[in-house]
Amino acid sequence: MVPFAIGPIYWPENYQPVNPGTADGNWEDLTAFNDCLNHCSEENCKVGPRLPAVHTATGAPYAYPAGGIVAADCAGDVLVNAARRADILANKASITPADEDDLKRMIDCFRNCDGSPVACLGLPGGYPWPAGALDCTGWVEGNVWYDAIVANAMIAGGPSCDLSWDADFLITDGWLYSTEQSIREAKNQVAKFEKRRDFLYWRLKEAQNILSIFGEDTDGDGTTDTGIIEKLETFLRGPAADLIQARIDYAPPSGETGLPYQAIYGWRNEDEVLPSGGTRRGKWHIVKVEARVPGACDDRCSWSQTSRDPAWPRIRTYTKSWGTKRCYELVNTEGSVKFRTTRWDEDKSAKSCAGLSPCPVDCTDCGGSSVATYHPVMRFPNGEPIWSFKGNHPLRPLSTSLYNPDLLDGVCASSTLTELPGSMTPTTIYMGAFMLNRFNMDGGPENNEQCWNLAHGLLSSGVFNETCARYYWHGGTNTGMGIEFVECEEF
Repeated sequence: MVPFAIGPIYWPENYQPVNPGTADGNWEDLTAFNDCLNHCSEENCKVGPRLPAVHTATGAPYAYPAGGIVAADCAGDVLVNAARRADILANKASITPADEDDLKRMIDCFRNCDGSPVACLGLPGGYPWPAGALDCTGWVEGNVWYDAIVANAMIAGGPSCDLSWDADFLITDGWLYSTEQSIREAKNQVAKFEKRRDFLYWRLKEAQNILSIFGEDTDGDGTTDTGIIEKLETFLRGPAADLIQARIDYAPPSGETGLPYQAIYGWRNEDEVLPSGGTRRGKWHIVKVEARVPGACDDRCSWSQTSRDPAWPRIRTYTKSWGTKRCYELVNTEGSVKFRTTRWDEDKSAKSCAGLSPCPVDCTDCGGSSVATYHPVMRFPNGEPIWSFKGNHPLRPLSTSLYNPDLLDGVCASSTLTELPGSMTPTTIYMGAFMLNRFNMDGGPENNEQCWNLAHGLLSSGVFNETCARYYWHGGTNTGMGIEFVECEEF
């Protein structure tokens, strides 16, 4: 490796020489040409006053266009006339700074001194050369002329060629060494940045996936149209808002607008086709669901379930310290809630013997006009009974003389469902279905007194399931509202 010039001899930002000590006529010429190119005007581009007629350093003439440069050749500060601009650029290109030429001659001598000393006859003056004649003998570090050329090359090249010698090669301890070190570090940085790019790429993918889950703004209106956010907003604006508003508008069940704490639903099976022809009415089913909360509990939702209902839990706000401090307090933190479901099913096991063939063993006569019923049982293969099916509470026998399910179709007609969605027409299994949630005996078309009494009479022999729970405020590690299930007292 041999020394070479690296970097500009003149800084491009301000046309100053890299090494101020080497400023010469070439720098003056370059400054003038650049001033004309980048601050164009007739005055700045006149040959003589501003632009040099000859090379200041060598005396060689410059070539200029006939007529010179006029104001029309400029646009703002820039020389825009293509022909005129080309002439100025050609003049700039003809300049070879003295120190750059010196460096080339020193490099030529350095390369050839030990084989062709004639190359060293043109070494430039003005540098600290050794006394006496050039000596190329033993052309290695330690030879005074060898060391002088290296030192003077560094002077001629300025800071862009910080050269030194190591072993048999001329290497760089300054600019070139630092550049090579930067290359190695840059490669390491590239690997780091690639790793980080890959990491950020997958984080971007994850973020995009999360955004797609939460929702996207597909119509550009600033709100998400799909995903969790939309569903959450729909829920908050829909059921949640309705529930909050219902709580705000809450009225006791005894009033006209209050929601009753029970609902009764009755329906019957499709009519049964008999073997002898004709049909038999399908069996009835009635379900009553009750949800008791304070204020809608008939004074049975206190902590003990025996005293007056408490008020609902709420946040009470008040001020103290002469109104300078506002406080919030959770009050009415103890009470009970109660739920009960009661179901009655018409006895499914009672069947008529009439017209059955073969006649079941539990019937004495199936061929006559007998309308006797039988209660089929599940039997072992040898005919011994296992059990018979029960449809009612065994300890609550039903008096059919007082509560006859055959009357439900008639007395519950005013409460029967008549508008059903889709294929659920009154001619299907929904035939005769009715709903009750409030007792009405005003004598009008919505009077349901008889239906209410008959349904409750039948439900009195049904089976039920009830659940009660207390709510309360508790301290400890997880301070907050708690709940515990307890035995139900009488509803």
